[in-house]
Amino acid sequence: MIAHNFCFNVHIRVQIFEAVVGFNVLYLIQMNKETIKKEENNTSLRLSKRNLYFIAAGLVVVIIGFVLMAVGPDSGLHNFEPDIFSTRRVIVAPLIVFIGYVSILFAIWYKPKKSEDKQK
Repeated sequence: MIAHNFCFNVHIRVQIFEAVVGFNVLYLIQMNKETIKKEENNTSLRLSKRNLYFIAAGLVVVIIGFVLMAVGPDSGLHNFEPDIFSTRRVIVAPLIVFIGYVSILFAIWYKPKKSEDKQK
């Protein structure tokens, strides 16, 4: 009796929510279940191997840029090294990091042609 009353209570609450919000909650739940089933059947990766290689290359370029910024003499509290304002640290290394980030974005957005997918 309590279970029946609880189910009836939930059903009334869902109807009130649907009336207030304006869409069918049960339909939304069913569509979500269908979407999950479709995604479970699709076991392929969203990114191809080529995309992953581009991402890895971009990460390597970014790491190289940060290493170029970090390597070298440092200025301390008692000594000043003008090398911290060198062209390598101020212009070249940030440019390399930027190129690395752009290549990572390209790798994520790149979508191979259908013929390339069929060959692999």
